[in-house]
Order: sequence, then structure tokens, then C-alpha cells
Amino acid sequence: MSKYSIILLISIALIIVIGAYVWMSTGMDQGIAVTSYNSSSTNGKPQQTDQVIIMADDATATISSIPTTLGENVAITFNIEASGTSPSGLDFRSPVVSTGPIKPGDSKTVNFTAENSFTFSPFKPATDVRRAYNITVIVQ
Repeated sequence: MSKYSIILLISIALIIVIGAYVWMSTGMDQGIAVTSYNSSSTNGKPQQTDQVIIMADDATATISSIPTTLGENVAITFNIEASGTSPSGLDFRSPVVSTGPIKPGDSKTVNFTAENSFTFSPFKPATDVRRAYNITVIVQ
């Protein structure tokens, strides 16, 4: 193997390591938002769904705002952290859709069509005490 081949392999390995570090430092600790397309269609066009995954505990959530477009189908999955969450879990409430109680370590997905902006407020189900953060859905 020539020294140029070795230099090329080392360079590729460094790029992979640096890329993985950047991805982990910006994406792993954040909520994840994905746009996908359903197989169902409206007027012959695939129907788009905004999918959002949120990690949450009693103190915070990985996402504080969710931008979406008027008329979009939205699916939000709330993953409740096993540590940092009271045993009764969390209940995310809003005027549009609510999760109901979610136990630590569990998750629940809610689906809705984006019509108006609104805010999810987390509550401790056992005491009905509101937590100190919100998650806002912003319809543009």
C-alpha cells in the first residue's frame, strides 16, 4: 500500500470521526424533526407528515418550539426519560390534543392537522402540578 493510500484512509477516518462528533453534539441532545410522506394521497399528491420526537423529563424537553405549515399532518412522539421524572410521569396538555399520562421510560405519539399555533404544557399526573416549561407548535 502506498503512502498516498494510507494518507487517504487516515483522512477519510478523520472525516468520519469529526462528522460523528458534530452529529452527536448537535443532534443527539436535541429533539428530532423529520418530514416524511405517507402513501395516502390528496389530489394525486402524497400527503406530507411532520414527525417530531421529543425527549422530556420533569425539568425540560429537548425541543421548545415546533414550526410547521398550515394544513400539515403532524405526529409528535413524547419520550419520557426514566431518570429525572417523577414516578407518575408527565401529561402534555394543549387546547388541540393532549397525551394523557406517560410513565417514565414510556412514549406516546399524538397526531393532528396544523390549523393554529398552540402550546403544550406538561403536568405531573399524580398532583396535577404544571411543570416549568412549554412546547409551542408554531403554524406558519
